[in-house]
Amino acid sequence: MKDVNLPAVEIIGYEGIWGVLMMVVLVYPALWFIPGPDHGHQEDLVDTLVMFYNSVYMAFSAVMETTSLNVVFVESSFFMPFQVDERICPDALANKGIPSELGGVALVS
Repeated sequence: MKDVNLPAVEIIGYEGIWGVLMMVVLVYPALWFIPGPDHGHQEDLVDTLVMFYNSVYMAFSAVMETTSLNVVFVESSFFMPFQVDERICPDALANKGIPSELGGVALVS
């Protein structure tokens, strides 16, 4: 990821797209075929969509929760950029040729 020249917000967006694709393509079909208490399935996606259709409040709360979490994550990428701390991250030290000898945690003053 070091050679990718993308803004943090765009990387977060791609992360979300991949997450949605994985859920739709892999997780929901797997949960449909695993036996469970939700109409014979572990997760009945059709029943979930019907519940959202029948309850405006439930659909609204799901949309608001998703929106608020996305706003928090995007805002945090602007105001708290992630910096590699060389005192904690041994990978940052390995790039400089400094071995980590304290069980994976290198302390450098």
